[in-house]
Amino acid sequence: LEVIETRRVLVKNLSYIGEDNFDRVITNHQHIAYLKISEGCSKACAFCIIPKIKGSLISRSEKSIIEEFKLLLSNGVFEINLIAQDLLDYAKDRNENFAFLKLLKNILKIKNDFWLRLLYVYPDEITDEFIDLIASDKRICKYLDIPLQHISDRILKKMKRKTSQKKIFSLFEKLRNKIPDISIRTSLMVGFPSETNEDFNELLKFIEDYPIDHLAVFKYSNEKFAPSYNYPDQIEEKIKDERFEILTNRQFELVQKRNKKLIGKTLDVLIDSYNSESNLLAMGRSQGQGYNVDSNIIINNTKKIKAFGKTQKAKIVDTALYDLIATLD
Repeated sequence: LEVIETRRVLVKNLSYIGEDNFDRVITNHQHIAYLKISEGCSKACAFCIIPKIKGSLISRSEKSIIEEFKLLLSNGVFEINLIAQDLLDYAKDRNENFAFLKLLKNILKIKNDFWLRLLYVYPDEITDEFIDLIASDKRICKYLDIPLQHISDRILKKMKRKTSQKKIFSLFEKLRNKIPDISIRTSLMVGFPSETNEDFNELLKFIEDYPIDHLAVFKYSNEKFAPSYNYPDQIEEKIKDERFEILTNRQFELVQKRNKKLIGKTLDVLIDSYNSESNLLAMGRSQGQGYNVDSNIIINNTKKIKAFGKTQKAKIVDTALYDLIATLD
């Protein structure tokens, strides 16, 4: 890492990632863990400085990942989240294409019962084979975090994103058709330089036409060392704030409508913990909800909990803002 003002190098290897076996310390619930398969990023998005901070992509060996996965399972972990800037870029630094599919298939050879959550996959890397693999094994959470950032072709091009509106529409249709119960999480950015009202309205229409289960909305931040720092037509903060409010409020309304349709349905729910304010309530999630980033399922009959960190059937009986309320069978 280089301090620009002094040109003094503090860390030479930005993308260091450990390969050796080591004891894992799990700092959240003991049944949830994160397993990093690569570090750094070799993409060149105009708004992002991650490659400058973390360096270029460097991937762990498949052997070390499989060993750590088995170690986590042996320690009682049930939900394992694979993480990277883009999982589907795995091993491209070694000129290995489609290596993540191979890794995923080898993980699925492990016979244990678990939830495997995939964080994150860029839209331009998703293939039919990848979608089919997710659909084929119930242990892979029917959930994808697909960072889109925008839907306007003009803005996507200025962002240097390697996709298009047409490709995104096609991808979402394919995912919903092949995996009907999939939950999609994404991030959208408002206020990117030169974003017009027409560009913004395309975002609004997109979330209406292509429902997003979990949405993170960000206001563009003009980072000093990002390529977009010197872009003309920077958007006023007031306009960013207005667009942020409009988009988040509309998403909330859409989620409310979709959540109401879930009332009466029975889901497999992973019981995470008691509610922080009362042991009369517990917090859980379906496969379609990522830990600590998405909504929760609030369990209202905790006496029926068999064990924390395990799944049970629960019937959705009501909603509470973004959350769902459920009763255990």
